[in-house]
Amino acid sequence: MVKTTQVVRATIPTGGAPIICRGRIVWVVYEQPETSVVVYRTGVKFIEVDTKAVEDFMTDFAADSNARPAAEIA
Repeated sequence: MVKTTQVVRATIPTGGAPIICRGRIVWVVYEQPETSVVVYRTGVKFIEVDTKAVEDFMTDFAADSNARPAAEIA
């Protein structure tokens, strides 16, 4: 179980070296849907992150998934 103010480490897998981030849990919601196991949803405020690496990952991910900007979908 995670708690607010807890510091966590997140790893974003990429095609190369993973991106390692640290963040602080700022909110937690406990859910137990009838058709699923217990779920904790959390909000994280990142306190240590390589912004450039994350932006590059998001750009690469969008290109790989053939995502189109909303303006092109209409």
